[in-house]
Amino acid sequence: GLYNRRGLSEVSRRAIGRALRRQRPLSAIFLDIDHFKQFNDSYSYAVGDLVLCALAATLQANVREGDLVSRYGGEEFFILLPEIGREEAVEIAEQLCKAVAAEQVQTLHGALTVTISLGVATRMLPPDVTPGDGNCEAQILAGLIEEAGRMLHVAKTNGRNRVAAASGSAWEPASAG
Repeated sequence: GLYNRRGLSEVSRRAIGRALRRQRPLSAIFLDIDHFKQFNDSYSYAVGDLVLCALAATLQANVREGDLVSRYGGEEFFILLPEIGREEAVEIAEQLCKAVAAEQVQTLHGALTVTISLGVATRMLPPDVTPGDGNCEAQILAGLIEEAGRMLHVAKTNGRNRVAAASGSAWEPASAG
C-alpha cells in the first residue's frame, strides 16, 4: 500500500512545489531494516514479506496524513516530510525507530522483533527558486535522497537501531557546482 520509487517521484513534485511556494523546509527520512537478510535466510522469504508489510503499516500509522511514505527498494523506505524542519524530523525518526522496535511481527515461527536504522536530511529552500517546471523539484528530491541515504549509512555504522541526522543545509541546484 505504499508508493514505489516512481510513485514517490511523481507525487513528491506537488509537495515540494507547495513547500517552495510557502518558503517552508522539507525533510526526509531514509530507513532500512537492520539485518533483513537474516529474516529471509533464517525463516523464509514469506516471513521477510510479513516483516516488510508490518513495517509499512507501522510507518504509515506514525506519520502525518500528508507525509509521503514509499518503499524505495528491497528493505529500504523513504519518507518525505513536507514543511517539517530538522528538529521535528529527528523527533519523528526517533519515534519511528521506537515504534518499530516495540512491535512484534507474528509469524509461524513466533513473534519477531524488527529494528530499523534511519537517516534524516532537511533542506531550507531559497526564496529565489521558482517551482513548477518539475526540474527544480526533482533536484530537491534527489538531494534529500542522497543526503538522507548518507545519514542512514552513518546510523548503521554507529550500531544500527538508531537515527543519524545531517546538520541541515540550503538547497543548491546541481548546476551550481
